[in-house]
Amino acid sequence: TPYEQQTFKWYAARSEVVSWKDVPQDAPALLSWNRRVDQLLWPQKRFDSGLMVYSDAQLRAIGKQYTAEFLLMPQWQVDLATEKTRLKQVYPENPQDRATYVIFSLE
Repeated sequence: TPYEQQTFKWYAARSEVVSWKDVPQDAPALLSWNRRVDQLLWPQKRFDSGLMVYSDAQLRAIGKQYTAEFLLMPQWQVDLATEKTRLKQVYPENPQDRATYVIFSLE
């Protein structure tokens, strides 16, 4: 999920791979959380196109690593990507339509 969101898990009743807001309190979980932050949150802050800096193969591998089925991205980051993704877009169904967020299938 996008790094600036805060309530995705609450409203969608779905889990997310990492959130800056859900910091674990024990050392092993904190180290794991920090790896996920480095891999998934910082690219969203460092690059205009966010996670779209990763290739489709890398995004699928990350999804498999965390058993994530979907990738939720801000529309503007998808639009800024220099390499257009070939991941199946789930929402909006028509890739020509514009929405606040875009959902891709990682399978």
